[in-house]
Amino acid sequence: FDPCAFTPNPRGIYGNLGRNTLLGPGKINFDFSVHKEISLGEISHLQFRAEFFNLFNRNNLGLPESIPFDRQAYEPSAGTILPGETVTRPREIQFGLKFIF
Repeated sequence: FDPCAFTPNPRGIYGNLGRNTLLGPGKINFDFSVHKEISLGEISHLQFRAEFFNLFNRNNLGLPESIPFDRQAYEPSAGTILPGETVTRPREIQFGLKFIF
């Protein structure tokens, strides 16, 4: 957003901007799990599981800086997303093997 589109209000007077009107970039996250059960007799079996978190390794950025002023002066970082600020973790993969008897 453009911080120059806003002006500071006099003390004691509320502005007319609605609540939660600043939207950030969208968040997309795909988790995936697959498992296979192998029979080892009548009552026992082996279960293999693979789980993928953030499968496509999408970089979900955080919200932009939302404070346009600091003591009646424009904040230079207003409307920018800080580098390295993400909402989700990078791709994680975990494997599991369970023997059920």
